[in-house]
Amino acid sequence: MASLLREYIEEEIAFALDDSMMFENDELLEEIEFVFEGLVNPAFMTGKEFGSFGDLDAKIKKGSIDKDKILSTIQTIYDNNKSKLNALKKEFSNFLKKNSRKFKNQEIYAQLKSLDSLKDKVGNRGKSIIEINDLIRGAVVFDTKDDADKFMQDLVRKNKDKIVEIEEKEKGSDPEYGYYGAYHLLIDIQGVYAEVQVMTKTLWKQKKKAGKIYDTFRSNPSGPTKQASQMSKQIFNRGNRVESFEYFEDLE
Repeated sequence: MASLLREYIEEEIAFALDDSMMFENDELLEEIEFVFEGLVNPAFMTGKEFGSFGDLDAKIKKGSIDKDKILSTIQTIYDNNKSKLNALKKEFSNFLKKNSRKFKNQEIYAQLKSLDSLKDKVGNRGKSIIEINDLIRGAVVFDTKDDADKFMQDLVRKNKDKIVEIEEKEKGSDPEYGYYGAYHLLIDIQGVYAEVQVMTKTLWKQKKKAGKIYDTFRSNPSGPTKQASQMSKQIFNRGNRVESFEYFEDLE
């Protein structure tokens, strides 16, 4: 018992002294697309803690509410629940920090999805509000892919009860934009799903650049142009430290 207590105290001291960089500014992740969709966020269902999301979803599906009312209702729900969501975001941040403390130089990002982004996703792009799984979202980025892989192994081994979904972005899995080299996870934080992305710092920087291309073409039924697709793939190759000159050759 004494040894377990000592181990616990040592872990808490290490957690308190952890010098990893934590970013919680609401603007830092806005250029990054979080796309873990298709699963219902359980806490958003009618009758649950954030059941007002479910109530709105039911009205949208029935067609009994117009667009202006949808947008104003989203704002009311967001404002009424922001303090509770911020508390969950803090718990999410601490979870990421605690599970990455053995590594050096990692950067941890955490934020709430902005109100404007939520309005756009539901009101303008027609996404189901109860399937929004990035209302709380974040990232852990490392100097090397080896550290990112080891972090994932530790995270899964220690937190199976909190992990809802894992998706490894492999090369070739995104034929339009060429995104690969990262892990995406859904984490259960007191019944609310939160998305976290894990990758290298190099890929993180390049993903922000590629995000501008995605934003330009995401609403286009035909997808990106050939040139835009090649540019995006070049960016992700660079982010994964794989040099390719296909894009530049095509421009000659």
